Amino acid sequence: MRNLAITIDTDTIKNASLVVVALCGLLCLVVLKVVSSIVTKAILLILLVALGAGAYTQRTDISACADRVATELAKGTPLPGSTTSCSFLGRDFTVPIAIKK
Repeated sequence: MRNLAITIDTDTIKNASLVVVALCGLLCLVVLKVVSSIVTKAILLILLVALGAGAYTQRTDISACADRVATELAKGTPLPGSTTSCSFLGRDFTVPIAIKK
């Protein structure tokens, strides 16, 4: 099995985590309305809240990754093709270090 590195903008990842949180909130409302068993309702709500909280806390890791990229840029002009690796929900992705003109 080989690992695939995907180049994604950090703002896109931050926005995706907010979408996951919003979807979890929406699914919580659906569970409250549709599911009749209290035990099933409680289990599903706990799982959805945990997923939403996990996605939201990953935003901190993305910010730390962006700070690491900024530090690399502050050291001087990066070499062409320089990258750093970050992770989001257990998936690694590559962030290019480049100066935008």
